Amino acid sequence: MIRKILVIKMTTGERIKMLRKEHNLTQEELGAKIGVQKAAIQKYEKGTVKNIKRDSLIKLAQCLDTSPEYLLGWEDMPNNIEVADTSDYVNIPIIGRVAAGLSCFAETNITDYEPVIKNDVRGDEPFVFLRVVGDSMYPLFMEGDLVLVRCQSSVDSGSYAVVMIDEEDGVVKKIVYGPDFIELHSINPMYPVRRFENEDVTRDVIINMFSKVISKIHEYEGLVGIQCFEKCDWKIPIDSGVDLISFDAYNNPNNLNIMPEKINEYLVRGGRINWAIVPVMNETIVKSLSVEYIYDRFIKTIEGLIVAGTSEKLTYNRATISIQGDINSLPLIFAEKALIVANQVSKRIPVKS
Repeated sequence: MIRKILVIKMTTGERIKMLRKEHNLTQEELGAKIGVQKAAIQKYEKGTVKNIKRDSLIKLAQCLDTSPEYLLGWEDMPNNIEVADTSDYVNIPIIGRVAAGLSCFAETNITDYEPVIKNDVRGDEPFVFLRVVGDSMYPLFMEGDLVLVRCQSSVDSGSYAVVMIDEEDGVVKKIVYGPDFIELHSINPMYPVRRFENEDVTRDVIINMFSKVISKIHEYEGLVGIQCFEKCDWKIPIDSGVDLISFDAYNNPNNLNIMPEKINEYLVRGGRINWAIVPVMNETIVKSLSVEYIYDRFIKTIEGLIVAGTSEKLTYNRATISIQGDINSLPLIFAEKALIVANQVSKRIPVKS
């Protein structure tokens, strides 16, 4: 039974690379000695493979005149402690902080990795370690402690969670729900309770509700899109985790420009925007439509969002085109024309690199 694992800053991949060079071996030569391809050694050294098979680890240690414990970063391992099968463990990223508007898995946030027994981190949601900063949760959480966090959008009342508030960094707090409020409690009595009421609470409840539905759809590898009209709190669909947001880009071309940072965050995490810009209000409008007119209108609209502050590459490359409304009331010939125009404009969207 393992009682203690001490991990130093050098990764397993860095240790393998250092010892390989000390033994004047190429990646190909080391691979041949342990029965794997050069590409496997490259992955070990880069850290792409987080859990090296036990047999390969033992062979690596023998070829490099060291021990599996050293390669894994375990120091001063007592003789009465059994060396674990690394296949039972998974490396969980340690993030320096959780910043508002940033994915907790952004590579710039990851400072190191910590091995954890696989059975302790089961489930579909990803896990991260967060290093505690400050003393607001003393004595339960001390400054510098590593807190294992399951990444999810909602928690039960009384739970401890990492909470992001507006543009602030994530903080560890105890969550308490009331009939029309949410409170964030610190354990240290020196820090006051923070309360959020009314509209703020309603918005969070809606986001949590949407998030649960969307997460269930994602479990079945489905995608979720949502149509947003003129008056829309864009934070709700974006924070809920939808894959595509569609808006009336014909009547409300500047609807997205009010929060470009939030839209850019959404695009960075892989979201797409559908520009419903082909009008279908009546036969007269559809009859006068041309591909050139709609394309020029689309370019003007999308450039407005880019000027407001979104990435040109992501805004263009994650854009789709559709009709602006319902075509069921149109004669078939006009419905077909609207769809053809939308298809032709879609094909002309420039690809940015």
